[in-house]
Amino acid sequence: MRRLHLSRIRGIVSIRYSCIISQKFYSVRPNHDSLQLKVSNYIKAFIKQEALALSESINRNLLSLEEHNDNDKATLAHNELEPRLKHDFDKLLDNQNRLFFLLTFNPIIINPHLYISVYENLDTPIETTVKLLLFKRLLFHQQYDYCWKICMETYTSLTDIEDFLEVAFKALEENHNLTFGLFQLLIASQNDFTNQRLQNHIIDTICFKFNIRKTWIQENFSILLDIQGINTTEDLEHFKFNNLDIIQKNPNIQLLYLKKHFMLLDREISSQECFDIITEFENLMKYSGWLSLVAPPFTGSSCLPNAILKTYSSSSSIAKVITQTLHLGKEINLNENDITYILRSNPQIKSYTIYLLYMNVCSSKRLPNKHIINYFMNDVLFWKNYTQIKSILFENFSILDDEVLIRGIEVVFTESKTDFDIIVLKIFKRVSKDHAIRIFQLLVTNLLQNQRTIGDIHIIFKLCMRSNIKARECLKVLTTNQYTPQEVAYIHNEILKDKHLKSTLVVLEIARNILLRSPTIDYDMLTVIFDKILAITLKKDVILSRTTRTVKFDHDIQKLLALANSTEKAAFHNSFRALGQTISLKQPRDIAKAIDTLHEHIFHRNFLFVRSKYGREYLLNGLVNEIMRFSERANSSEQAILKIRDILGHTSNSIVQGFLFRLMVKQDPQKSLKLLQHYQNNKRYLSGVIHYMISGIFSTSNLDKNQKIHTFDLFIKTLEELGYRHKVRQSTAFQLLHLLNKRNGDATQLSESSRTWVLDFFNKRKALNRVIKKRYRKHSKNHHS
Repeated sequence: MRRLHLSRIRGIVSIRYSCIISQKFYSVRPNHDSLQLKVSNYIKAFIKQEALALSESINRNLLSLEEHNDNDKATLAHNELEPRLKHDFDKLLDNQNRLFFLLTFNPIIINPHLYISVYENLDTPIETTVKLLLFKRLLFHQQYDYCWKICMETYTSLTDIEDFLEVAFKALEENHNLTFGLFQLLIASQNDFTNQRLQNHIIDTICFKFNIRKTWIQENFSILLDIQGINTTEDLEHFKFNNLDIIQKNPNIQLLYLKKHFMLLDREISSQECFDIITEFENLMKYSGWLSLVAPPFTGSSCLPNAILKTYSSSSSIAKVITQTLHLGKEINLNENDITYILRSNPQIKSYTIYLLYMNVCSSKRLPNKHIINYFMNDVLFWKNYTQIKSILFENFSILDDEVLIRGIEVVFTESKTDFDIIVLKIFKRVSKDHAIRIFQLLVTNLLQNQRTIGDIHIIFKLCMRSNIKARECLKVLTTNQYTPQEVAYIHNEILKDKHLKSTLVVLEIARNILLRSPTIDYDMLTVIFDKILAITLKKDVILSRTTRTVKFDHDIQKLLALANSTEKAAFHNSFRALGQTISLKQPRDIAKAIDTLHEHIFHRNFLFVRSKYGREYLLNGLVNEIMRFSERANSSEQAILKIRDILGHTSNSIVQGFLFRLMVKQDPQKSLKLLQHYQNNKRYLSGVIHYMISGIFSTSNLDKNQKIHTFDLFIKTLEELGYRHKVRQSTAFQLLHLLNKRNGDATQLSESSRTWVLDFFNKRKALNRVIKKRYRKHSKNHHS
């Protein structure tokens, strides 16, 4: 116990023993319900298991501090940093940054001697805000003497001291240590750094700011002086007898008495005797912070051991005694300092027992400390007790570190699929979407590292359906040899008909699975995928209910797309594009089979998404266009021609035929004229592909702008001369417009003759002229803006 100089305290003490306790200190009492029956049962069982340990004597020198000099303490504190934190700390070059770095973390994982060591090696003073934060961290660790040392060394006015006291009061409240902490702070203020005037000002400030009676402070200091003057247990017992009423009403005096009692013991005592001494004042245990102040402090007693390096006090009897007190079923409150003291001092302690007590304390008005809960969870994961794992996980998943949380969920997945569904739902409801996705991405990766049953894969994939995560990895597992084709087909079907499937990304992954990763293609499944994409991207019931005015549409697909918003239309087109790209990666025969299968499906009477012929053709042609476009892009010009020619050898689809002609003309624009001449006696064969040939002229890289216009002019004239029937489409007009755009990648300037030809071309076609002028004005407006 810290001894105060009589000369420094006589001026404070003027009244003796009229102890009317200030309610300000004792109103901060978290939970006054007795321990639950299950807590008592756990503790009783624990005490039976630890009977031998509890019989150890006090000969471990309960109240002596560990002998470490300051350098040893700082070195130990540095070595106990969590590995990643230690790595980052060691990279910092100066102590200013090191101190600021340490202050950003929860103090429960930082040994206070590391703060002190870094602070004492600073080259320049720290800013006030940093100093106040340092105070808060040191107060958490009950480093009251050092707080006053810093305060007295750095204050420039009495206002600085008042600011420190305000910060200290709030910090003690936050640490659930106001009952004892404020008086301990007052005791520490009576030191060699403060003179009588400052000490009086400190007490006056506390009384004024926090509505504390000055007589209460004087009474406590008076009793403290009496206790300090006691040198034998007999005298202490006599003091207790004479002042029992005062002691029983004042938890601060009870604390001082117990500390003195243990200090005076010069013989071995049993843990039962220690237990009897502590429980002599059961009222004391109602106030959090009592244990860490009664018990002997040791290096690191106020911070958690990290999971890698666990060090314990050589004196652990006090911590063992606490477990013996818990079975009483009395009201016991502990703060974070008490919890860390127990965990740090007793390597054999069962964390789950302390967890139950801690949660009982936290249940009403305060949140549990994240780091303590992670420590408990790590411990029960080590012992692999599923009941305990589930208990901590379900109650505290929102504050568990990702790595610890994932390990816990993995255990739940193995033990109970029902519990797994429950915890997944809890996480999605309580955790932010981005955080949940990050958690489940890591979880799915971990779960897929081991061989799983087909049922397990289905459960895992439900996570992917919820958040688009790891769908590819999960589906790849299905293509391994450990699952039969029937099992794979079953999972695909189950996934696609699941009402929770809202993501086209997942549907497209299934498409890639059956088309690219499976040894055989399930074409029937391809039609299910096609329908699912339509159902997800264009929700007919929702879209068609939006019509606010009478608008006549020629076709059902026209109406659907007109009422769809930009996001829905983008999702629709992007999904078709992605599906087309996937199909394009197959061999020509497979691509042709996919096209014909979808053609048959879309034009079947049971296909009800659209009913008009136009609508059905729009859907099929849109997808086939994407297949052809990606087939062209993925190959050289010559290879693309050969591939699309081979596709056309297995299907009669007109889009495929059109793309083949487009590519031939794109490769050699002069072929456009030769093809017209070649098929002049079979004009019907080219009737559906002429606009593809025109597209080939405009998209070729073998001609500049003027040459393209000249070739197109010859093509139109040849069409007319040979008697082909063809009406120039809007798409052709837009391709001409693209040539007029200076930003289209071709630096060639249009010649005067080309410009005249284009104007004449549109003047002869009034309908196209109106369209092109409207589009050109819009384009010019956007360009100038």
